[in-house]
Amino acid sequence: MRPFAYVFGPRLYSVFTESRKQGREYSGHTLERVADRAIRWVSRAWSILWYTSPLVLIYLWKKGAFAADALSGWIAFSKVLGGVSVIVTGVFCLRGVSRRLNRDYQTFVDILTSARSGNVQARLNLANYDFDFHAWPVDFSWRESVTSGDPTKVNDSSLWSRSSGGLGLSSIASIPKRILMYAIAHVFGRRAMYPGSTAIVQSLMDSHLLEGRWKLVTVHGGLRAKLLAEDGNSIDSMFVDRRGRPGNGNKLVICSEGNAAFYEVGCMITPLEGTAITDVERLTHGQTVSHTDK
Repeated sequence: MRPFAYVFGPRLYSVFTESRKQGREYSGHTLERVADRAIRWVSRAWSILWYTSPLVLIYLWKKGAFAADALSGWIAFSKVLGGVSVIVTGVFCLRGVSRRLNRDYQTFVDILTSARSGNVQARLNLANYDFDFHAWPVDFSWRESVTSGDPTKVNDSSLWSRSSGGLGLSSIASIPKRILMYAIAHVFGRRAMYPGSTAIVQSLMDSHLLEGRWKLVTVHGGLRAKLLAEDGNSIDSMFVDRRGRPGNGNKLVICSEGNAAFYEVGCMITPLEGTAITDVERLTHGQTVSHTDK
């Protein structure tokens, strides 16, 4: 699995000292930086295509792209898509080779692998790195909560089963409508409600988020953590411990960011001047991961 850790591993942004009072920006080799930039552009293009896919499909249908005589066009398109796939695969491999030759990334992969296997010391050392949140090990799971078995919770599956209404003809006839509603809700609805989850907004805010996390760690001693909810969503959070310091350090303030907000530049900055504080990004915000977005 080690070669795949370099090829498909997370992006590394910063490396902090043991005290986490200082740090430096991770500087990969030129080949890695160029490959990363190309991969980001492909990812953004795919995101835009995914968001607009219903409109694109409707346009293609009106242009007769799904007719029997349009097969030759689809064959040509599949060849182009295959060529692009080969190029992207090559870019991933080149990035993996460049990372393998970088001492900082080698050390990071070793620590990340050990942390995922349950090594406590490695998990503590992992706090000295800032990297893509999707690769962050889970720090707290809903299974550890004493209220995890609450029968009053609502989930997607229960809503789906209640809307089914049995197996009658009317229910079967409504299946296409429910599928269309599900597609609209998850392609457009979530992005409209939580614009902070879109790749476009994240790319615009990327430099500010990195700077904000850098300041929270080096200046305020912030600790980043990954919380796993029962529905499979991973929540990004940051904890700043100010207990024992002058002021209101023994008071805990919990902040939850809004629809297009990020804790790096969000409301936690206000009470940070004298209290212990935990800030979390709501589901599908920032680097918070939602299984329905994959």
